[in-house]
Amino acid sequence: MELRIVTPEENMYFSEIDSAVVKTGAGPIIFRKRFTPFVCNVLEGELKIRLADREILIVTSSGFAEVMKNTLTLICDFAMPKSEDEDTFALIKEKQKTEEAKRVHSLDASKRAEIILKRNI
Repeated sequence: MELRIVTPEENMYFSEIDSAVVKTGAGPIIFRKRFTPFVCNVLEGELKIRLADREILIVTSSGFAEVMKNTLTLICDFAMPKSEDEDTFALIKEKQKTEEAKRVHSLDASKRAEIILKRNI
């Protein structure tokens, strides 16, 4: 099974996974090869990816998951690899703060541009 994780910042791709455990509103779902076509919501937390020789943990925001033609696609606002000693929810909160700061900064810039535009009219 292939795994694609799509975020506004980047796309992650794993060509061959054994399984992925996704946290959904109905509880955790284990996706494996030849899983039936499926769409569900994803809750923020850890995505566990099992490869042939290791397991990878990825912290994700909430979003959606789709399985089609032996490919699992996860669409979310952010996703980042997590080491065993990191706190999942601390990473999520930090990422949310960073995103909020970016939004505030861009709003300030747009307000400044609006004021300059009004001055020049």
